[in-house]
Amino acid sequence: MIFTGKVVEMKPSANIAYLVFAVALFFAFAWPEFAGAVGVPYDQKAEEGMDPDGIGFNNDPSREPPKDTLAARNRAAMKKFAAQDYSKLTGFGGLKGFSDEMLNNHFKIYQENVKNTNTLFFLLKRKIHEPENVELNRSLNHEFACMRLHELYFSNLGGNGRLDNKSSLYKDICAEFGSFERWKENFTLMGMMRGEGWMILYRDRQTGSLFNMCASDIGGGLLADCTPVLVMDVYEHAYSPDFHLDREKYIAAFMDNVNWEEAGKRYSEK
Repeated sequence: MIFTGKVVEMKPSANIAYLVFAVALFFAFAWPEFAGAVGVPYDQKAEEGMDPDGIGFNNDPSREPPKDTLAARNRAAMKKFAAQDYSKLTGFGGLKGFSDEMLNNHFKIYQENVKNTNTLFFLLKRKIHEPENVELNRSLNHEFACMRLHELYFSNLGGNGRLDNKSSLYKDICAEFGSFERWKENFTLMGMMRGEGWMILYRDRQTGSLFNMCASDIGGGLLADCTPVLVMDVYEHAYSPDFHLDREKYIAAFMDNVNWEEAGKRYSEK
């Protein structure tokens, strides 16, 4: 090294100390940026429970983080919503006309909606002041709606398809549509419309009126201050494995399996 024009010879121990100091500076200031750029996991990402590439949360249950760490708290935040178990709809005594394979595949789609909803809620907390927050909210709208609509759909299945003609729901459907059969015909025809993903019998909380509405899981047809009394999924994944393109046959099978007791409970909610 050169100081004030004179050559100063450094001892070997000083060289080692200088090297250690330089390496320490690198890991303190340069390494996190370098690691993020090349996709190498570094301590901060590992501590927070992020994937090694930094893209998303590591939701691999085989890699549970230690308790009482930031990663553990993040993992808990990822479990805000839990997927419900609808396996009772399969097997002996399950839905008539629906194969277990089709139902199990449908459950997986719903479970993915739950997982994605949790992930998006987690990411929104981290990026609340960042521009991509807007797109994350758009995605959350879709995933959350899919999650809730699937839960309503599976929950109003597993019955015998018969609505008690002495129930208030039956009487009010007849009063609104002229007869139960006329309501059913309207519900079926609307469910046959191309391009729609959900068919919903709604009750307006303010007036008590009943009406059928086509809906999508990105907001269209999802009505404020209205109770979804009966929900039917008419996306192709809900029926094509068993019914192929025969949506009308699927709707008839759906109606044969409606749990009207569950629908009645929703209708009675104020």
